Parts: sequence; structure tokens; C-alpha cells
Amino acid sequence: MDGFVVMPMLEAAKVGDVFCTLTGDINVIDSDHFKEMKDGAIVCNSGHFDVELNVKALERSGYKVTKDVRDLWMNI
Repeated sequence: MDGFVVMPMLEAAKVGDVFCTLTGDINVIDSDHFKEMKDGAIVCNSGHFDVELNVKALERSGYKVTKDVRDLWMNI
């Protein structure tokens, strides 16, 4: 990871602008992480399944998902 700062997700959530999961693991980005993210942060999943992002926790936080060619998360 030459040139990149590696840190726990909870720390990265506070400073990052774009988050893309590729792990295949569940809840890699969870409610605690969403709460720490900057307004306007971009979150995406590049895997086959949507388990890496805790979508239910995001929806419970007041966000709405619209299905299209891509998912668009909007603060309501």
C-alpha cells in the first residue's frame, strides 16, 4: 500500500471522502462508521452481494435508497 495510510475503518470514516468495499465480508461499513462520515461521503460496494454495507442501519439513520443503474443515497 505504498503511499496510502492504512487505519481502522472507524478512524478512516472520519477523514475519508470515498469508501469502496471489496472484501466479501459482512457489515464492513456499519452504523458506527456511517455516523462518523463527512457529509457527502461516497459509499459503494463492488462485490456480488450487498452484505458489506449495513444498508438497514443506513436506512434507519434517515437515508433513502433509490434503485437505478446505481444506488443513490439521499439524506431526507
